[in-house]
Amino acid sequence: MFTSVPGPLFETYVVSEVLKWIRTSGANFEPYYYRTRSGMEVDLLLVQGEDIIGIEIKNRDHVVRADTKALRRISEAVGKKWIAGLVVTNGGAIRELEHSIWQVPAERLFS
Repeated sequence: MFTSVPGPLFETYVVSEVLKWIRTSGANFEPYYYRTRSGMEVDLLLVQGEDIIGIEIKNRDHVVRADTKALRRISEAVGKKWIAGLVVTNGGAIRELEHSIWQVPAERLFS
């Protein structure tokens, strides 16, 4: 679906669709971009009260273990506050990558 779209444009699309969903659904999530001084980053953290959902965006259909590293580290750091992590891709299937981290194609997430 998005194979000819540059990575930064795909990332912008996903972030804008998530923000639209938050605003139109009445969900009470606060969106954040997360980056440490050492360079670890997560494209979106959605925070509602003490609940946290992490979203990493990859403009490809195949996810590798390294794509979930930052999500895993944050989930370990926040413990029970962690609800789930999503790696939003430009294709592929919905599948659990590891405990509480899922691959979800953008077309399935936003359709």
